[in-house]
Amino acid sequence: MKYSERNELIESLREFADYLESDPRAMELPMPYRIYVQQYVYEYAKDEKGVVNYSKVDEFETRSKMRTMAKALAPCEKNYAGSSFELTRKFGKRLTFSVSTTRDAICEKKVVGTKIVPARMVEERVEEEVEWVCNDSLLRP
Repeated sequence: MKYSERNELIESLREFADYLESDPRAMELPMPYRIYVQQYVYEYAKDEKGVVNYSKVDEFETRSKMRTMAKALAPCEKNYAGSSFELTRKFGKRLTFSVSTTRDAICEKKVVGTKIVPARMVEERVEEEVEWVCNDSLLRP
């Protein structure tokens, strides 16, 4: 995050907190149970000339960024779901900050078999059965 963007975010959060605390009109507002701040982290691949390829993620650079995020958010929780990997840290009871990326950038996908998906609206097909091997030390702060 650029320094100016960081300062703008901090100022915005303070302004919101000040408003909730000091403006009597804020008492009339419904309070959210929890506020989630989420950011998706990725680095696009570049060719040998440095031209960005927006259709391909650079897994090494993305993993490096996520390693930096894990250190910055420590202590944080690591969550895996479907094709996503997420680092989450809670601040108090009502604010959660998370950064996520593709699971491919963090974990190794191993095909362990195949399964037949019966025809329904589309024709029957064969899908890979996969297992994700996620090395916890990869993002250890």
